[in-house]
Amino acid sequence: MSREICRVEGRFVVLQLVRAAANPQPTCEYSLEDGALLHRACADIRASQAEMALAVLGQIGRADGVAVMADLADDGPDHLRWEALRHALALDPLAGIDILTGMIRHADDQLHHAASRLRDQLKQTHPQLFAKETEPCPA
Repeated sequence: MSREICRVEGRFVVLQLVRAAANPQPTCEYSLEDGALLHRACADIRASQAEMALAVLGQIGRADGVAVMADLADDGPDHLRWEALRHALALDPLAGIDILTGMIRHADDQLHHAASRLRDQLKQTHPQLFAKETEPCPA
């Protein structure tokens, strides 16, 4: 739905009713030329707020927020879980690897394959992140 207002003289009032969906799905914007996905926005206000909070915590470098990110990576919409993982990896790579490993452990997880691919890429480019996996137990 779209609306174009070219000219208004005097007052202009718009009443817009908004109803929250029981199971909100993401809103997607596609290119008319080739059908490519241009933008995707979360329709769930709570998930959207959590995603903004993740971005802020990540930008201001709050490593103490990694525990919250780990919780968000465990449960919720897949895009929010992936964002939580991404920000955790940036703030505290070792904690992020633990979160990533948790996603990979569950084969029925929707993010299992993407997490496996990411782990493989990280092992190739940053093998030092996985050094603790091969170290013998000091006990």
